[in-house]
Amino acid sequence: MFAQPTSKFDAKLRLFYQQDDDGPAAAGFIPGRLADTCSGTTRQGLDDQGNSVILNPTGFVCGDVPELGNLNFNPIDYNTSLRLQAFAGGNADFLINNLLNANTISGVPELDRFGLRRDMFRASLKTNYEFENNMTLSMSASYNESQGASLRDLDLTPTESWYSYNARKSEDKGIDISLTSSDGGRLTWLVGANYYEQEFLTSATGGTFVAACPIAAFCPLFLPTGNDGGDFADVSSIYGAASFDITDKLTLGIEGRFQSEDRNDGISTITQSYEEFLPRITASYEVSDALTLYANWSQGFLPGLTNGVIINCSQQAYTSPFIDPNTGLPSSLSECDQMRATLGADFKEFTDTQTLDSIEIGFKIVGLNGRLNLNTAAYSYDWSNQPSTNFVTVYRDDDLNGVPNATPNTVQIASSGSSKSHGVEVDASYVATDNLRFDGSLSYNSNEYTNYLGLTTFARANGGSRNFQGNRAPRFPEWSGNISSTYTHQLNAMWEMFVRGDIVYQGETFTSSANLAKIRPFALADFRMGLEKDDLRLEIFVKNIFDETSWRGGLSYFDVGNPADPGTFDFNNLGVTVIPQEKRTFGIRAELSF
Repeated sequence: MFAQPTSKFDAKLRLFYQQDDDGPAAAGFIPGRLADTCSGTTRQGLDDQGNSVILNPTGFVCGDVPELGNLNFNPIDYNTSLRLQAFAGGNADFLINNLLNANTISGVPELDRFGLRRDMFRASLKTNYEFENNMTLSMSASYNESQGASLRDLDLTPTESWYSYNARKSEDKGIDISLTSSDGGRLTWLVGANYYEQEFLTSATGGTFVAACPIAAFCPLFLPTGNDGGDFADVSSIYGAASFDITDKLTLGIEGRFQSEDRNDGISTITQSYEEFLPRITASYEVSDALTLYANWSQGFLPGLTNGVIINCSQQAYTSPFIDPNTGLPSSLSECDQMRATLGADFKEFTDTQTLDSIEIGFKIVGLNGRLNLNTAAYSYDWSNQPSTNFVTVYRDDDLNGVPNATPNTVQIASSGSSKSHGVEVDASYVATDNLRFDGSLSYNSNEYTNYLGLTTFARANGGSRNFQGNRAPRFPEWSGNISSTYTHQLNAMWEMFVRGDIVYQGETFTSSANLAKIRPFALADFRMGLEKDDLRLEIFVKNIFDETSWRGGLSYFDVGNPADPGTFDFNNLGVTVIPQEKRTFGIRAELSF
């Protein structure tokens, strides 16, 4: 909704509501035990102390993740029935009675099947007022809320083994007020203030779990977890920017933001406070009407992540021992001390403040009487205290009687490392004729971890080390790009015809920081054509024209669906969660604007 009651004032209000009611995700799982190409191989690497060693990876995929046609089983096959045959002895409805709505967060929608249900509401208001001296006062305010729950087959295999229910709820609101100078002089400036408040609640371990029968006496298992993955934040800032035309061709810009932030997990009274200054400097030089050079430098900061499970863990040693999964020996360590023994220096209530140093240089070309636009940028990023995820197996005391639970929990912990990356990005458009246009982009990125101890659960597959210094970030291709062409033709005074083709390319990506398994490169081609006029658009389309069947993506994950050991707690066994391509699809689409 837009209103402009005077020539000096305008306001825009936007309201949005959405309900998601989705079935299980389109995903599959390839267990390393069934696709092991690592055993018998060696690779150069580092041990956890940084010494150069020869590693012997095992029980996992080394190289390309095998595709559907190269497997002797169907990886996209998992449970979607709430009644489980494996849960005998009158427990067939165990999921329905214990997990289906194991919710401890009010307002979250209820589930009656596998999948996701989510409600979202968003509201925003933007206003602008122009003073007589051409300065502009702007205000923007926003409110967002979301609550959802999901039930999934955690192991993504036909084995009736592990199931997870996870609820989450978030609410945030903010306001920004700024004053902008007029555009008439060589100096332009902007000053402003901002406030943002966030409340987010969920489970840090991925939800509440039900497992099959790792120990017959306890089958099936119901493993409740608390809402220990919350993130509450109060952020206030003041900022300013100035741009000065030193000459008619050279412009220098300076920006800065002072930010104060308080964060906690929404459960405890422990709060971490941050105060940072974020600078940015820009420069541009107009060589000619056709060529502009520019350079930017900035330093960004983000607060550390909140480890709610560490903030709220118990310091009380147990009165009876358990068998430590790391040593195989009896232990009575408290919940906190178990995590401290595994994590070492990464045992922190909050990870360290993240810092990102960024440099970018580039040029912009406009040629052939405006028909050609070419933008090229080269960049370099240095990211310190980059957050990552770790998992620790601990024995908890849910009954608060000093006796550890019969079975352990695996909890998620945030830790941090550092990385560097650099690359080049090019995007271009060319209007060949009044009817034919080409667009394209190409990206090259080189990155590596400079200091990074990854998941403890990856150590076994990686030959005993979780030191991934020198490795690439997962799911981030070195090369990617796209190209499209559009042809239009005016049929008559009312209707215009259009034809468009697109090709998207993605290079190979690793499935984890260990850089063992990788998803091979792929290219997708789409086509559409149709008719349109002012308020109506009709088209036919074909997606994935050549029916590309390679995996769209992949992520290394726990293999907890071994039918020989259902409900196992050994999270060192790994596999690859895979995302299939959308199948070749033909369709007809109509759009009406009003």
